[in-house]
Amino acid sequence: RHSGHWRGVQRRPLVLVRSNRCQLGTRPAPEYGRRVANVFVSYARRDRERVVALVSALEHEGLSVWWDPNLVPGKRFRDIIARELDAADSVVVVWTASSIQSDYVQDEAEDARERGVLVPVKLEEVKPPAGFRQVQAADLSQWTGSGQHPEFRVLLSAVHTLVWAARAADDAEPRAGGDPA
Repeated sequence: RHSGHWRGVQRRPLVLVRSNRCQLGTRPAPEYGRRVANVFVSYARRDRERVVALVSALEHEGLSVWWDPNLVPGKRFRDIIARELDAADSVVVVWTASSIQSDYVQDEAEDARERGVLVPVKLEEVKPPAGFRQVQAADLSQWTGSGQHPEFRVLLSAVHTLVWAARAADDAEPRAGGDPA
């Protein structure tokens, strides 16, 4: 399980089989000299209490998650968020009545959609903003936190697909000096 704090040596994700679950961890971001989260979570601050459960469930499944409580005091939050958003393997956008009114959430969703890493989730019955209604969202409006909930499993499948694609792309890139990975 990852707390969102990056320590130790940079490595590619390790796969640790533990009771039928894979722990994916983080991957290096050479352009930043640090690690990249598997999942960036975009949400409206009013929904924080409900989003905590989602972040915990994703971490419990072995994914590293970045969300705004990981902001470092004394740093420019816009710069940090932009960097983390750009580098994350997947972006889970949480649609609620509050988040569909948030310009920040909509901007982050648009960036994720343009990169092909958008994974929308509805925590309540809402109509996503214009431009996002054609993108299927996992419906967690009835989710009670169970890791076995069918829509949560759909969400996990989508996130894992993106994480593994990012890992495969990293493995395919030549390393410094021109040697293949």
